[in-house]
Amino acid sequence: MKGKGCIGKAWEDKKITHHEIRPIAAKYGSADLSEASFARVSGRTQRGFTHAEFRNIIGKYAEVLAVPIQSDDDATAKVIGILSIDVPMTVSHPALGNILASASAETVAATCASTIGHQLSNA
Repeated sequence: MKGKGCIGKAWEDKKITHHEIRPIAAKYGSADLSEASFARVSGRTQRGFTHAEFRNIIGKYAEVLAVPIQSDDDATAKVIGILSIDVPMTVSHPALGNILASASAETVAATCASTIGHQLSNA
């Protein structure tokens, strides 16, 4: 969602953004998080989500990698979308750790986003 979470951060900063969500899910995912309790959660943890949105997604994703898709025009290049790659919480990969926090994952995602941006700019 534009303006929220990892995708919103990537859009705002115009750079690749990775969020490791497992620790947040461990702390808040199984708890009965009331609106009042949520209001006391730090803004950094809330990441722009409303209470309902936060409760809806907190147990779904282990990590997210968001890569800006930019227009081809170098003079006025702007973000025209976000390529988002999510690892669901149901994927178990303890030996690998964060799958998307690697240079190779970022390189592949950036190449894909660049290709998409080029195609959209020349459509």
